Amino acid sequence: MDIQKNLEKKFNQKISELKKYSNGSLGILFKNGQFRFYNENIGGKLSDEEKRRRVAEKEAKKKAKQEAIAKKKAEKEAIAKKKAECKEKKMKYNKITKDCVEKKKKARKPKNDLKEKLEALLEKKAKKFYNFNEEVYLFLKDNVTENEEELDLLYSKMDDLGVENIKDFERLDEKFFKPEEKDLFWNIGLTAIQLKKLLNGIKMLKQ
Repeated sequence: MDIQKNLEKKFNQKISELKKYSNGSLGILFKNGQFRFYNENIGGKLSDEEKRRRVAEKEAKKKAKQEAIAKKKAEKEAIAKKKAECKEKKMKYNKITKDCVEKKKKARKPKNDLKEKLEALLEKKAKKFYNFNEEVYLFLKDNVTENEEELDLLYSKMDDLGVENIKDFERLDEKFFKPEEKDLFWNIGLTAIQLKKLLNGIKMLKQ
C-alpha cells in the first residue's frame, strides 16, 4: 500500500504533500493546512537510521549522567579529605576557596581595659552620689544587678536602711524584706531574683 494512503488512513485526513528528512522523519502537510512530523513508518517500525540515532542519544545521556554522578562523588570525597586535613592542622575549611584558613580568634578584652572601665564607672558615681562608698556599690553590683540604672536606684536606697559601709549589710536579714514588717527596704524595687541574690551575698558576707 502507498505510504501516503496509509498515513491518510492512520490520521483520517487527506494529505497534500509529504517530505522526507535526513533523520528518517516525514513532514506531513494535510489538505486542511495542518502540518506535523511523523517519525515512524507504517506498521510501527523505525528506520535503521532513526534506531541508530535514538540509541546514540540514549547512550550519550546515560554517559553524561554517569559522569555527573562520578564528578559529584569525587568532589564530595575531595571536600571530606580537605576537611580532615584542615582539622589535623587545627585550621578551618573555607567553602568558597575550598582550602584551609586560620581560625579567627575571638578578641578578648584586655584586663587593663576592664579595670579602666570600672575605675571610670566608680569615678562617675562618686560625682553623682554624696559620700559615695565604693565597697557598697560594688557589693550590690556583684551580688544583685549589673544594670547601671537599677544599680543606681538600689544604691540610692541604702541610706534609708542605714547602710553606709559594707559592714552595715551584716545586720540585715530576711525580716527586712517581709511586706508585713512595713520596712522601707521592701519598697526599693527589688525583683524576687534580685532579693534572693542580695540575701545570698549578705549570708556570704557574714561567714
